[in-house]
Amino acid sequence: MQGPQWYAPPEAPQPGPYQHGDDPNALLEPGGFWIRGGAHLIDIITVGIVGAVSGAFGAIVVGMLDAAGVIEPGWEDRIGKPTVGSFLFGTLASLVYHTAAEAFGGATVGKAICGLRVLTEDRRPCTLLKALGRNLAYYIDALFFGAIAWSSMSDSPTKQRLGDRWAGTIVVMARAVPASARRSPAVGILVALFLYATIEVLAVVLAML
Repeated sequence: MQGPQWYAPPEAPQPGPYQHGDDPNALLEPGGFWIRGGAHLIDIITVGIVGAVSGAFGAIVVGMLDAAGVIEPGWEDRIGKPTVGSFLFGTLASLVYHTAAEAFGGATVGKAICGLRVLTEDRRPCTLLKALGRNLAYYIDALFFGAIAWSSMSDSPTKQRLGDRWAGTIVVMARAVPASARRSPAVGILVALFLYATIEVLAVVLAML
């Protein structure tokens, strides 16, 4: 005759990172259209201020070159006038600013103020190539007053605009960033603003030569 058999009760399932069927994207807190639009507005103001200061500094450099006889007379009438070159330099400066800030710190000035961060789809820090890809595609997303971005984000559980989908990036609230992907945006912002200012100064000087 066998003695009593003892059975350990089944272990309760251990909770994973997402419980009760929660959507993991909800825990990531993707940044929505309006908060990202607000961040972009802050960036426009930021680069506008930096651009004005850079333009003034560029004018000083041009004046020094004029005194040295490097620039032909009459540059005062040409400076500040919109040209194809100034438009291209401005576009390049904006692209470099956003790309550098997101690649080296995960956020531009606007995103940092609004508490947003750019990550890859696998929740890692954004890379230079991915930051460049998403910002190149911005010029498509921005068409029709942002209607294309709005449509893309409305259909995406992670609120990805077209640039995010093509580059494999997501924009989330900073408080939801995994510990392994957290970094300070300060360095990236400083590098980005320096590059932006440098391009703007060069644009002013080269336009006068």
